[in-house]
Amino acid sequence: MLRNTQPTTSTRAQEPPTLSALSSALFAIRFPLMLALLPFLLFLPLTLVRETFYIHDVQYYFYPYHTISANILRAGELPLWNPYAFSGIPLIGDGQTAIFYPPNWFFFILPGAAALNYAILLQFSIAGVGMYLCARGFGLRRVPASVAALAFMFGGLMTARVVHLSIMSGVALVPLLLLCVDRAISRQPALSPQPSALSPQPSALSPQPSALS
Repeated sequence: MLRNTQPTTSTRAQEPPTLSALSSALFAIRFPLMLALLPFLLFLPLTLVRETFYIHDVQYYFYPYHTISANILRAGELPLWNPYAFSGIPLIGDGQTAIFYPPNWFFFILPGAAALNYAILLQFSIAGVGMYLCARGFGLRRVPASVAALAFMFGGLMTARVVHLSIMSGVALVPLLLLCVDRAISRQPALSPQPSALSPQPSALSPQPSALS
């Protein structure tokens, strides 16, 4: 008896996505993807760790704070206490250490200079993608939304705060926070308290809550 070797409809439906489908997906996210990669290309020497943002407050305050936390954790201890300042001060309780802010986790897995560069460059990416999504959420088309993203991520508010990592990190989250609050308000009754309850959530992760207030 001859057997039919042609694939059935159900078999075809279970086949993995084709290359064209993957290309279509990448094409759909091309603008935010380019915005996310742009800082790493624009500041290529920093991406390659040939240079670093080692100046002013970064050199004397933020870099030591982040590396101390990482070194204590690598030694098998919780970074609860900083024994190197005065007679010792709380470490994990100081928001400037920003241990729970995901971009700063680079310090736990990479050498200090590389971690510093990538953590700062990622703030530009977060700011750009966040502003793009915010602008799109308010009805702008892709090109105007991209222009808004470029103006925000490389504007004075971000670039002037490179030496203040905590403020820079907080500012980068503002467009996403604005978008989330706007969406929450549009989906809830006018007198509902839920939208206002959303605002502290990014502040819990941000090393500078005042930048989001």
